[in-house]
Amino acid sequence: MSLRRYGNTDEQEESLGKIDSWAKKANFKLFFGTTVGKSPQTVLLDHKYQDGFVRVNREGIIKVNGKEVETYEEFKEAIKE
Repeated sequence: MSLRRYGNTDEQEESLGKIDSWAKKANFKLFFGTTVGKSPQTVLLDHKYQDGFVRVNREGIIKVNGKEVETYEEFKEAIKE
């Protein structure tokens, strides 16, 4: 299942593709996804039940565990904390 399906904008879809790739590479499971807010919406992805561990806003900015990430290395650091 591709995480891109949750995206409302091209920027979100691109960022969700990155997250999908990074999570698979790190063997990090993301189980649930939803959107919140007015369209285009922020995408929330859960690692545990309703934790909103990963957030992608309409501009495609990725936050993991509350920290903005742009690279796989930053993603790995954020999931460790």
